[in-house]
Amino acid sequence: MINKYEVQTKFTYGWENVWLDDKEKPIVFDTKEEAQSELKNNVDDWNRDSNTKHNIFTSDYRVIHTDKNNEFWVIIS
Repeated sequence: MINKYEVQTKFTYGWENVWLDDKEKPIVFDTKEEAQSELKNNVDDWNRDSNTKHNIFTSDYRVIHTDKNNEFWVIIS
Protein backbone atom coordinates (compact mmCIF):
# COMPACT_ATOMS: atom_id res chain seq x y z
CA MET A 1 0.00 0.00 0.00
CA ILE A 2 1.35 3.42 -0.96
CA ASN A 3 0.13 6.23 1.27
CA LYS A 4 -0.24 9.82 0.23
CA TYR A 5 -1.44 13.12 1.65
CA GLU A 6 -3.50 15.74 -0.08
CA VAL A 7 -4.83 19.18 0.69
CA GLN A 8 -8.55 19.55 0.15
CA THR A 9 -10.57 22.75 -0.16
CA LYS A 10 -13.96 23.22 1.50
CA PHE A 11 -16.87 23.96 -0.84
CA THR A 12 -20.59 24.25 -0.09
CA TYR A 13 -21.09 20.69 -1.40
CA GLY A 14 -18.14 19.17 0.53
CA TRP A 15 -14.38 18.73 0.32
CA GLU A 16 -12.30 18.29 -2.83
CA ASN A 17 -8.63 18.24 -3.84
CA VAL A 18 -8.37 21.04 -6.39
CA TRP A 19 -4.64 21.61 -6.05
CA LEU A 20 -3.35 20.80 -9.55
CA ASP A 21 0.08 20.62 -11.16
CA ASP A 22 1.00 22.08 -14.57
CA LYS A 23 -0.56 19.05 -16.29
CA GLU A 24 -3.87 19.50 -14.43
CA LYS A 25 -3.24 16.41 -12.24
CA PRO A 26 -4.06 16.57 -8.52
CA ILE A 27 -1.07 17.31 -6.32
CA VAL A 28 -0.34 14.81 -3.56
CA PHE A 29 2.43 14.83 -0.97
CA ASP A 30 4.63 12.10 0.47
CA THR A 31 4.34 13.33 4.06
CA LYS A 32 1.84 15.11 6.25
CA GLU A 33 4.47 17.76 7.02
CA GLU A 34 4.94 18.54 3.31
CA ALA A 35 1.19 18.96 2.81
CA GLN A 36 0.80 21.15 5.90
CA SER A 37 3.79 23.28 4.92
CA GLU A 38 2.47 23.78 1.37
CA LEU A 39 -0.94 24.74 2.75
CA LYS A 40 0.54 27.26 5.20
CA ASN A 41 2.80 28.78 2.52
CA ASN A 42 -0.09 29.06 0.06
CA VAL A 43 -2.35 30.80 2.60
CA ASP A 44 0.44 33.13 3.77
CA ASP A 45 1.42 34.05 0.18
CA TRP A 46 -2.20 34.73 -0.78
CA ASN A 47 -2.83 36.93 2.25
CA ARG A 48 0.42 38.90 1.77
CA ASP A 49 -0.31 39.62 -1.91
CA SER A 50 -1.09 43.32 -2.38
CA ASN A 51 -3.84 42.41 -4.89
CA THR A 52 -5.71 40.29 -2.35
CA LYS A 53 -9.14 41.70 -1.53
CA HIS A 54 -10.22 38.88 0.82
CA ASN A 55 -8.04 36.81 3.11
CA ILE A 56 -8.20 33.02 3.12
CA PHE A 57 -7.73 30.84 6.17
CA THR A 58 -6.24 27.42 6.82
CA SER A 59 -9.63 26.42 8.26
CA ASP A 60 -10.94 26.52 4.66
CA TYR A 61 -8.69 23.53 3.93
CA ARG A 62 -7.82 20.15 5.37
CA VAL A 63 -5.04 17.63 4.94
CA ILE A 64 -6.10 14.03 4.51
CA HIS A 65 -4.16 10.78 4.50
CA THR A 66 -5.26 8.17 1.99
CA ASP A 67 -3.96 5.03 0.36
CA LYS A 68 -3.05 4.74 -3.33
CA ASN A 69 -6.52 3.62 -4.39
CA ASN A 70 -8.42 6.07 -2.18
CA GLU A 71 -9.87 3.12 -0.31
CA PHE A 72 -9.55 4.89 3.03
CA TRP A 73 -8.74 8.35 4.31
CA VAL A 74 -8.10 10.03 7.62
CA ILE A 75 -8.57 13.74 8.26
CA ILE A 76 -5.42 15.24 9.77
CA SER A 77 -6.12 18.96 9.92
